[in-house]
Amino acid sequence: MGIQFWIIGSNCNSMRHIIMNRTSNLFLYFLVVLLPLSVHGEVPVTLPDDQQISLETDQPNRHVDNSDRTGSAVGGNIEQATLFVDRKMERGNSCNFTLRLRNTTSFRIRNVVPQFSATIQNNVVFATISAEFFEIGPSSEQERTIRFRGISCGKILGLKVHGANNCRMGSLNRSTATSLECLRRIRISESTVVNVFKEK
Repeated sequence: MGIQFWIIGSNCNSMRHIIMNRTSNLFLYFLVVLLPLSVHGEVPVTLPDDQQISLETDQPNRHVDNSDRTGSAVGGNIEQATLFVDRKMERGNSCNFTLRLRNTTSFRIRNVVPQFSATIQNNVVFATISAEFFEIGPSSEQERTIRFRGISCGKILGLKVHGANNCRMGSLNRSTATSLECLRRIRISESTVVNVFKEK
């Protein structure tokens, strides 16, 4: 009876082992074949034997807002020109800002027209002015001055950079370039004269 019990127990263990193997195989098939069809990115999973693995799928690079001042490219290695706000100056009842766009890319900037909104208390937009930059070769730069009339420099708390659609920079052209794509190719350098930021 004892021997018979041992044989039955051994058979049970073998059957349990076979079932576990089949379950593991089905589970792996689901993870490797079916799961990537519906989930993108790196997926951490735990197998039935408590082993942990990661599955990488073909998720495209995610766009993150590029308003940081570090100059690192986001959403892929995007080359960026660098925008500086160098000076501000009172002119009667107006405030002038000196802008400088430096072409820190490998391509020629044919045309880009960003808009600058002067913000006052509570982030209210006082006025918006456009500045056109054109035909800037690599390692070259161009300077522009914008004037906000009817307000002193002390009341302007920030410059919001937006617009710039229909730019011609690298692979972008007027028929395909959106405001978002154009702004992604401009990095804002930290300014000591005013808080400069991109529209989110």
